[in-house]
Amino acid sequence: MKAPLPANEKKRIEVLKRYEILDTLPEQSFSRMTELAAYICQTPIAAISLIDEHRQWFKAIVGLDASETSRDVAFCAHAILQDQPLVVADATKDARFADNPLVTDSPNIRFYAGIPLVTPDGYALGTLCVIDSVPRELSLDQLNALVILTDQISALLELRLSAKIIRNQENQSTQAETRLHDSEERLRQLTENIQGVFWMRDIATNSILYVSPQFEPLWGRSAQALYQNPTIFLEPIHPDDLPKVLQAQARQKAEGIWFNEEFRLLSPDGSIRWIWSRAFPVCNDEGKLYRLAGIAEDITQRKLMELALIDSEEKFRQLFESAPIGIALAERNQKVFSANAAFCKMFGYTKDELYQLTLTELTHPEYAEMTRRNAADVMDGRASSYAHDKQYRRKNGEFFWGHITATEVRSVHRRTRYIMGMVEDISERIEREERRLSEVREQRDLLVREVHHRIKNNLQGVIGLLNLHIDAHPEASQVVRDVIGKIGSVATVFGLRGKTDANDIRLEEIIAEICMTAEGLSDGTIKAQVNITAPIHVTMSHDNAVPIALTVNELITNALKHSQSGGQHQPIKVAFSTEGNTAILKIENPCLVFPPTFDLKNSSGLGIGLTLVRSMLPSEGAELSIGCECGTVTTELRLTAPIVTI
Repeated sequence: MKAPLPANEKKRIEVLKRYEILDTLPEQSFSRMTELAAYICQTPIAAISLIDEHRQWFKAIVGLDASETSRDVAFCAHAILQDQPLVVADATKDARFADNPLVTDSPNIRFYAGIPLVTPDGYALGTLCVIDSVPRELSLDQLNALVILTDQISALLELRLSAKIIRNQENQSTQAETRLHDSEERLRQLTENIQGVFWMRDIATNSILYVSPQFEPLWGRSAQALYQNPTIFLEPIHPDDLPKVLQAQARQKAEGIWFNEEFRLLSPDGSIRWIWSRAFPVCNDEGKLYRLAGIAEDITQRKLMELALIDSEEKFRQLFESAPIGIALAERNQKVFSANAAFCKMFGYTKDELYQLTLTELTHPEYAEMTRRNAADVMDGRASSYAHDKQYRRKNGEFFWGHITATEVRSVHRRTRYIMGMVEDISERIEREERRLSEVREQRDLLVREVHHRIKNNLQGVIGLLNLHIDAHPEASQVVRDVIGKIGSVATVFGLRGKTDANDIRLEEIIAEICMTAEGLSDGTIKAQVNITAPIHVTMSHDNAVPIALTVNELITNALKHSQSGGQHQPIKVAFSTEGNTAILKIENPCLVFPPTFDLKNSSGLGIGLTLVRSMLPSEGAELSIGCECGTVTTELRLTAPIVTI
């Protein structure tokens, strides 16, 4: 059975440690006591044990090779609970010890007798005990002898403690006068070398018993004057601080509490010194207050630094609160913990509402991940600051543009404390910039349309001049018509670009105009049936429109030309449609007569037309194929991104 703790356990442990005997080396005076106890009681084992928080430690032991045991199994832990000897005749028959491992196993304890070692102030530190492995009893004389030995051991403990105290005081001097002299000398050296004024006052007479030399330069008064009149201590105290010093002194006198105050001194040279003064009571051996002692330190430099810090923080607070831009402070988790009035007004929240939010929650979702990443970079030291434009969300759900400049604020130990973010509402600037860009784009488009319109007119003039040469030079009429078709295709592109505000050109309009132009250049016997089923949003950029227009012109004029050579007058069919992300131009010629030299696979044998077409097509996004079935030749042009946008 584990012994309960004594009612005074905490204080008992403190007293035990005061003796500084635990874990010390063996001492003959204690060992002789255990030998004598074993001899008197005729037991194989005797020990002087001390019980601390967790163990039973043996200062001296005979008959057993052990220095300590667990307190949980110690017989002596039970013995210190009573003020009488604890005698166990047969441990196997005692409910407290029957299942104890020291009983059931080595050393097989049966008999135990322990006398508590009690200090003069009544604390049981341990026991003198005797142990046997067989049941037995002690005679009254043996028990009385153990009690006497225990008293002697207690006396040894006190003597040991006294000797230690004497050794620690006054260089082991045996004479009280010498000890006092040495003590006073050490006190003098200590007080004269400490950074401050040390003093001691007698309670009964209110006289100053001692003041260190630092008093004179700091107070501007002589020590002799203070000895004669202790109240001069108060004379140089700043008038604004004197009332609180007097009140603190009164409380100390009435309640016996410590004096602990900071106040200002007016030095003889007119400067002000800050003083930190502490006074504490000193009691005699009977516990009666009979002296006061204290230390007064010059803390001017520290106080000036504190005041400068307070002033700096106040200036920062005023700047923070009155700044026209929004400023907020956020912790490592981006939680806002401080914000100025401009920030609250900008976002539409009260301060209490803002302090429940994070920087990410105030940001447009599109910029949330960027905000988290930037904050993490600053907190982890990968960046010291960041600045960019992004959108924020107000309390009412409205989004606005803001420019944020965020920086880290570090402590003196270079550990990141928080992020300071300064946000400026730039919505009006963004709107002005967008209006300006819109106006620039509008002016640019107007100029482009005008230029393209004039290019088309000039190309139409060239076409008019070429038409004059068809009748004048019949032998070159076909070549002139081909040139007119190509120029017309380019003119079509510039014409379409000149009449639209958009940058893109519609492919179906190019096809329709090229078909009309090509029919006008034929002899009128062959028509093109145009079927456009593609949506109107199949568009191309101007750069892609020119080669595609020339390609379409070449395919359609070739189809018309070779249909005429065939001597039949069935119309060619031009179909334009879309399939997914692909625009498809299909030209069917049902009456083409191929010359013997025509190579369908390589599209050769019909002049340079198809070869020229293949060379004009972009390398990416364009595919041209030609085939013949049942007397109908089909040419198919398939266009995808990046040439067209559907």
